Amino acid sequence: MRLPGKLLTGAVFAGVLALAAFLYLIWVDLEVIRESKDKRPELLLKYRAAAGLATNLETRRQQMRVLDERFGVALAILPNPGYARSPERLQSIETDIRRAAVAAGIGSPALSHGPNEHNESTTWRRIEVMAYGEYAQVVDFLQRISTASEFGGIVQYATIKPADSGKGVRLIAEILVYGFMDAETYAALKKGKP
Repeated sequence: MRLPGKLLTGAVFAGVLALAAFLYLIWVDLEVIRESKDKRPELLLKYRAAAGLATNLETRRQQMRVLDERFGVALAILPNPGYARSPERLQSIETDIRRAAVAAGIGSPALSHGPNEHNESTTWRRIEVMAYGEYAQVVDFLQRISTASEFGGIVQYATIKPADSGKGVRLIAEILVYGFMDAETYAALKKGKP
């Protein structure tokens, strides 16, 4: 009869040993889980930062299609590099600005321009405009030159102040006039050729 007691003792010992091993494995996993919970806020911040930098490829493809379309439109609107940098174009732009002044009912504005500037894809020139007149006329003129997209210009800044004579106002505006720059013209300009 002693045999079943030894079996029972062995079974109990094996059960306790199995339970201890099981609890040890769970305890180790619980420690890993606790450490993970402690690191979770930090890891979540890192994930959100990385996710913010990740690119949504489909959205990026759509943006590139739109940019390609707009670039094509810009190339159609902007003059070619030879004309964009030419004295004829500058004369044409100055004529357009003077016509806008006449249409607005003010006298011929004083115009001055800087040299042509460029980067790899664009050429531009600054034109400073100074005009005098009544406030409504000057604002009308400013609106006309601001929306005159046919000469490819953008009003960079404009100030309207009372005229020194005490009659009317004085407008000082800077217009940036753009043109398309092709690779050949850019290469020639880098070599110092006009």
